[in-house]
Amino acid sequence: MLEAPGMTLSHVRRPWLLALPACAAGLVLGLGACSAAPDGEPGGGASASSTTRGSSFAEIERKVYASPRLDLPERGKLGVWDVVRNVFGSEERPSHPLGVRSRRTLVDVADERPPEDRADDKWLHPRGACAAGRWRITTASGATGLFDQGVDVDAIVRVSSGTRDSVSGTDRILGMAIKLFPAASPDQKTRTRNLVMLDAYGFEASKRWRTFHEDDGAPVHFTNVAPATSALGRFLSSFFDRFDNPNWARPLYGVANASPGGGVLLSSRAPYEIRVRPAVVAERAPADAPPTDFRAELLARTETRLEIVLQSFDGRAQAGTVIGALELGRFVVSDYCDLVLHFHHDPIQDQGTKYDHYEVVEGYEDR
Repeated sequence: MLEAPGMTLSHVRRPWLLALPACAAGLVLGLGACSAAPDGEPGGGASASSTTRGSSFAEIERKVYASPRLDLPERGKLGVWDVVRNVFGSEERPSHPLGVRSRRTLVDVADERPPEDRADDKWLHPRGACAAGRWRITTASGATGLFDQGVDVDAIVRVSSGTRDSVSGTDRILGMAIKLFPAASPDQKTRTRNLVMLDAYGFEASKRWRTFHEDDGAPVHFTNVAPATSALGRFLSSFFDRFDNPNWARPLYGVANASPGGGVLLSSRAPYEIRVRPAVVAERAPADAPPTDFRAELLARTETRLEIVLQSFDGRAQAGTVIGALELGRFVVSDYCDLVLHFHHDPIQDQGTKYDHYEVVEGYEDR
C-alpha cells in the first residue's frame, strides 16, 4: 500500500461507499460491468473532494517541476524491520500514524496532502522521483474507460522506494504510482484516476542495480497484483489487509469507469491485472557496478517508454496483451513530489463503516 497522510473515517461522507463492495468485487474478479452515477463515484453519491475539487495536469506538472532538488534527500523514518516493529505498535493503537495514514489513502481522493502534513516525511514510500508524460492506448481489449482504444491522456508518475532503502544492493521495495488526467485539455480541472503498483518482487524486495531491468538485462514489470510469498512479505501484507483485503491486488475500476474527456461511464469493464514494463532488453549490469540510488538512475534518463500490458481479466495466468504505452519525459526529485503529491487508492472494501471506533479527524468534508 502506498502511504498517505493521516485521518480517520467516522466523518467521511459514505453513500457511494455503502454500494462499493459488490461493485468493486465484481470488477476485481473480472465478473463484468459496474454502474456509476454521473457524479463519478461507484454506486452513486459523492465523496468530499471528488466533485467539488479537482486538479489540472498543467497545475500539477508545474508544481512537480517547479523547485527541483539538487540532492537526493535522505527521507524516511523506516527501514523494512522498522516497519515490522511499527506494525506491532499500530496493532495495539488504532490511532498509530502508520495505521491512520494507511486508512486515509483509501478514502481521500485529493491530489495533495493537507498543508498540516507536508512538513513530515511519508511513513511509506518516502523517497521518489516524478515524471510527466502520456498514457496512450492503441489496441482494443474489451476494457473500458482509460483502458479503451484511442485513449491519450496526460499522466504524472512517481517511482518510489517503500522504505528508506533506495540504493541498489539493499532490500528495495520499489513501487510506481500513475496519476491520469481524463480531461479535454491540460488546463481542465478533473477528478484524477490512479494506478498503484509494486514491481515484480512485491513485498519480497530486490537488490538489483536498475529500476526497470534485472542485472542480466531482462525487463522488470510493475503490477497492481503483487502477492507476498515469503514469511516476512506475508506478514507485512497481512497488516495492510486490515484496511483493504486483499491489499496486494489493487482494483482498477476507477480507471475503467472514467471517460477520457472527464466524467464517468454508466457501465464499465475493468481488468484484474495491468502491468507496465520496458519494451526492450538492456545490457547486462557491470559486475563491478557501484551502488546506485534509483533516483540518480532515473534523473539520468531523458525519456522513458514503458509498455502497458493487459495481463488478465480474471486472474488466470496468461501471456498478456500489449495495449499501449506510458511515455515519460525527464524525472525530477522535488519536495512537492515527495511531500505533497498524493495518489488515492481505490478501495475494495467499504471504508465508510469499517473504522467507527477510531478517532475522528474533523474537517475532512470541507477539503
